Parts: sequence; C-alpha cells; structure tokens
Amino acid sequence: GFHGISEPDVVINTGVSGPGVVKAALEQIKGQSMDIVAETIKTTAFKITRMGQLVGTIAADKLNVPFGIVDLSLAPTPAVGDSVAEV
Repeated sequence: GFHGISEPDVVINTGVSGPGVVKAALEQIKGQSMDIVAETIKTTAFKITRMGQLVGTIAADKLNVPFGIVDLSLAPTPAVGDSVAEV
C-alpha cells in the first residue's frame, strides 16, 4: 500500500490490544476511589504502550527498517470476559 509521500516504503508499526490487561489491573484495585481507578488505567496504558514500542523497535532494528508507531487499542473484543466494563 501507498503510505504517503513523506512516508518510507517499509516500516514497522506495532498494534497492542490492552483491554484484558487493564481489566486485570482494575480487578486488583476493586473498591478504590475513582482517582486510583483513573491512575491505574493511565499507568497500565502507558506500560503496555511502552512494551509495544520496545517490541516494535527491536523488530525494526533486526529487520533494518524504520520503526513507525504504536497503536494502542483499549476497545473490548468479542471474547467473553474481555471487556473492562464487566469489572
């Protein structure tokens, strides 16, 4: 596919799906205040985004191509029990 005039022909982009990870983090703080819930979601999203960046950077280095972006998805999947809203 054509990525655009200023974009390279080959690039590594990393997609990370995080609802299960966020759900597990929220289960550990059940009953806490909304401030703690918000901070937990924020720090968990940061950690999984950084992990996606690490994996993408290593893959790009090994393949000798540029690293592009990390796309973090916190949207639930159709899998039963994979929704943060169930917590």
